[in-house]
Amino acid sequence: MLQKIIRDPIYDYISFDIPQDQWALDLLNTPEVQRLRFIHQLGVSSYTYPGASHSRLSHTLGVFHLMQMALRHLREYIEQDDKVVRKTLLGAAIVHDVGHGPFSHLFEGRLGQKHEKWTKDIINCPSLKINQILQKEGILEQVSALIEKDNFTQPHWQKSLITSQLDLDRMDYLLR
Repeated sequence: MLQKIIRDPIYDYISFDIPQDQWALDLLNTPEVQRLRFIHQLGVSSYTYPGASHSRLSHTLGVFHLMQMALRHLREYIEQDDKVVRKTLLGAAIVHDVGHGPFSHLFEGRLGQKHEKWTKDIINCPSLKINQILQKEGILEQVSALIEKDNFTQPHWQKSLITSQLDLDRMDYLLR
């Protein structure tokens, strides 16, 4: 099996198994996800702490990596052939922050809409590549439900990996 390797300052290597994870690489390379390369994870904090300058894209890669690790540990609880669960969780890890704008949470109050709602709107827009990939993989509805804070249609254990007080998003945030 071939691998695409991405270097990361926290985890050293983040790997994508090819062809199994080609869809995830394609998702990562959409314009909607790649724009996160230019958005600081910590918003305006980098003005006070110049070293705190990592991007939402590097954070997204970190959350993807942590999800891979979690899925390896949860393997015995997930049916062997349940590739939809694996894809859903990895897809949610990749797209969970696409709704963030410049300065992250700072402008959410001003705009009157949380980034999760923007994320849901973006991934559900049929004209965008991100939507087309999630549709093709058959995981759009599940990913959308995981991202939406008040939607509890997905199993609790899946939701808690993406949206909870101690989710993988927060774990990577704390490590970065």
